[in-house]
Amino acid sequence: MSKHEPTSGPHWLEPADDQPLPPTGVALVSLSRWQRDRDTLTGWAQQVQGRRLGLRLEVDTEIAALGSLEPVTLIVVDVRSFTDGRAFSLARVLREKLGYRWELRARGDLLPDQQSFLARCGYDAVDSVHHSDEDSLRGDFTSYYQSSGPLTRDTNFIRAARRARGDRLS
Repeated sequence: MSKHEPTSGPHWLEPADDQPLPPTGVALVSLSRWQRDRDTLTGWAQQVQGRRLGLRLEVDTEIAALGSLEPVTLIVVDVRSFTDGRAFSLARVLREKLGYRWELRARGDLLPDQQSFLARCGYDAVDSVHHSDEDSLRGDFTSYYQSSGPLTRDTNFIRAARRARGDRLS
């Protein structure tokens, strides 16, 4: 699921809260800057075609602190430890409760075998500190033990459908 341009490359600029925004390209700003300068940042993003505004979040971000996410087209969730499950919950809340439809990226200490579930929770891409062979991560999973959204077919759903058809379960 590691997707296109990384957030740490020259295209993705992450100015400090006291630094000016770049004249072009993409600016990835902190939540504190977003809260403080929302109107200025919105104007910056809408002023010149091709500018994109991204928002950096921590896994413990309070959703009420976000407010409207217009014109944010990228959210990067920084994960400090692969054992912190709040990154999964945050993605679900952003997608399902706030209706965020743009790119959602997890970044940090994430294990390769977490990528499938990150995708199921709503992430579009992962920037992990752990290097892996992307082909080995894709997997041909047809069902899961946990349900994680309306499009997921977990094993309970599949068993119920088979029973309804009269299939014998082994």
